[in-house]
Amino acid sequence: MIVANHCRRSVSRVTRDATVERIARILRDDHVGSVVVVDDDHPVGIVTDRDIAVRVLAEGRDPRRTRVGEILSRPLRTVAMDAPFQEAAAAMARHGVRRIVVVTKEGRLYGVLSIDDLLVRYARQFGAIGRAVRQEQARESRRGGSR
Repeated sequence: MIVANHCRRSVSRVTRDATVERIARILRDDHVGSVVVVDDDHPVGIVTDRDIAVRVLAEGRDPRRTRVGEILSRPLRTVAMDAPFQEAAAAMARHGVRRIVVVTKEGRLYGVLSIDDLLVRYARQFGAIGRAVRQEQARESRRGGSR
């Protein structure tokens, strides 16, 4: 399984000169927790709802005047779109991030993989394992126990 098959392709994005107020509206309107900052479709950073709370509001900065380039999270953590799914999960854990930006071979924005995406994928796998275990248990009970 590769990352490209599991990431979200519809990604909210802005350039460095966007205001934090604009980002906040995008987060609200798009029902997302982050916006990728791009330069010519190449991701250069990410801004999360937490970044706004901690780096703007808690510091008393004006969201109408503060530019995204001043607060974006760096270094940006990325993973290649053809990387194994497990590689992305390991990178997220290693770097302590909830989202990782997925890029093409040319370094262009392809999508975003979130911890929620990972949880859904792993939950499906565990559900399938659970069903297999229950089926085997049912077969054994019909046969009168294990051998």
